[in-house]
Amino acid sequence: GDLLSPGPENCRQIEYDTPILTNKEMGQIKALHEGPLRSITLSILYAVTNGFLDDVPVEKVQAFEAAWHHFMRSRLGGPDDTAELRYYLDRLVETARDLGMHELETHGLGMGANLARLQGRADDACRLATAAHSLTVTEPPSAALVQVAAFSSARARGEPGDAPEVDERSVDPVSQICAYLIGEELIFEGREDGISRAMQAVERRASQSALEGLIGGFGTALALIVLGRHAEARASAQWVVSAATTLHAPLAEAAGRALLAEVAFVIDGDRDEAVRLLETAPAVSGGLAHVLVLRARARLGNEAAARALQEAVDALHMPGLALSVGVPSRG
Repeated sequence: GDLLSPGPENCRQIEYDTPILTNKEMGQIKALHEGPLRSITLSILYAVTNGFLDDVPVEKVQAFEAAWHHFMRSRLGGPDDTAELRYYLDRLVETARDLGMHELETHGLGMGANLARLQGRADDACRLATAAHSLTVTEPPSAALVQVAAFSSARARGEPGDAPEVDERSVDPVSQICAYLIGEELIFEGREDGISRAMQAVERRASQSALEGLIGGFGTALALIVLGRHAEARASAQWVVSAATTLHAPLAEAAGRALLAEVAFVIDGDRDEAVRLLETAPAVSGGLAHVLVLRARARLGNEAAARALQEAVDALHMPGLALSVGVPSRG
């Protein structure tokens, strides 16, 4: 409202019975666009990046936001595809270390460990996870990220282990990402109970933003396709492609097109459309996006792709990605 013009039209309020809001209620507020009431989402770094905290260098703390943004846009590519992302992660770690901000340092290390895991760089994943653990952070979101890094790095080596327990109902964005990354690992394992847990973690993410399409949309599509439920995966796969196009995220677009190609072939019987989706996708040289492209080509009957897919899922310890394709995995 306008504080300089008091009146009923400038005194509107949203009332709840309790100060503790559910994810559904938070989603309702974020989607509010009725009459004079308009909601906007501010970055958690708004005060810093707009100069309201003079003791914190703006350009340094911006590294935190940039690293997370690039992580979600580019994490599905291979080492040759993700040089820019690795630059931002290294910059975040160095910046946080210079400022003595160990919580933020764990974010850079945790994201780096997950990226290394997805690319099959198991030694790097373990090194980064160990470095994050050595910082002994105590804040729940950062501590959860350390646990997830350790879990992912262990899976990168094919080591068994129980998924860490995190606050899956937290509205904190880092906690939500942690819940998602755990779910993603369970999808890679191919266990139906794990996939169900992964999908529940995605469903608790109420946002429908483009960036969310690269997380929740991708996770839903991947889980459903691994389960062989291709028809249900179509909308989520389309969301991934649309979101990736909006955000200029070619690696995510390649992954989304691979998932959508499977849907087109399995559900519609449209080989031409499946081939078109793959041939018009951005190039990707490795990482999870490349594995999904191999999976789609194997589904189309490409024997060389099927052999490469088997080798990839074995090397990455992701047996779930061979499910419903007819490719055996030793994972």
